[in-house]
Amino acid sequence: MNRKTGNLPFSWDGKVSLCLKENHIDEALGAYKAGEFLSLIKKWAGGLDGKRILKTDLREEAFGQDQILFSLPSENVEVCAIDISYNITKSASERKDLLGFGQKYICSDVRRLPFRDGAFDIILSTSTLDHFVSDADLLEALKELTRVMKKEGLFIATFNNQMNINYWFILTLGRLMRLISYPTRFYTERRLKEICSSAGLVILDREAVVHIISPVNTVLLILRRFLKKDAVAAIANKFTLLARYFGRRRTKFLTAWFLALKLQREE
Repeated sequence: MNRKTGNLPFSWDGKVSLCLKENHIDEALGAYKAGEFLSLIKKWAGGLDGKRILKTDLREEAFGQDQILFSLPSENVEVCAIDISYNITKSASERKDLLGFGQKYICSDVRRLPFRDGAFDIILSTSTLDHFVSDADLLEALKELTRVMKKEGLFIATFNNQMNINYWFILTLGRLMRLISYPTRFYTERRLKEICSSAGLVILDREAVVHIISPVNTVLLILRRFLKKDAVAAIANKFTLLARYFGRRRTKFLTAWFLALKLQREE
């Protein structure tokens, strides 16, 4: 299935889906990353009992240790998720069926969602909206997500953080090493505030999350090919302690990979 990103023909089911597969993140770093997002959900959403949740990306659930949906409460919580890639949606569906989850996964473009107005209490978007080729596409997606969110609903979104001091190095290195072969954009809080306001959304809170300094993840994945699992795990665990330390510093917005926003509809 061939999808498009904006006016530029771009297949998320060709070579890109291959580079998004297994081992895209080290086990320890994946667990740390998932923990950061789950903490955000607990902090900003509180209890999920009786809620209907939409997640806009299935890469983590398809292949990674950084999955989120399998860690959410399964009783009295309705979970739906989408992904533009048929291959990723299929892999995530197979994995959740194997684990016994009754969540519903759909292959869909986030700019054209197959849901009624006000269908969801909570929307989770984990670095989905920073993979368009233009801000116009981002705005279109935000408006569509606002449409399917309840009037008093909550929208938790993360974006690649342009305030990260390693921003240019990370992006340049990733492209040179062909680790980033798909559209990737970085944002400042100021720019996101402007775009969100145009979509009828207001920022209630923001946070700096996931202090993984590239290319640590790549180095750990390479080390796992040559060293014993316990040795690499020890190195990875020490780095996650350092990452958590960065997350407690006043300078956390300069070291975070993601800028997280708590959004609601404007009154």
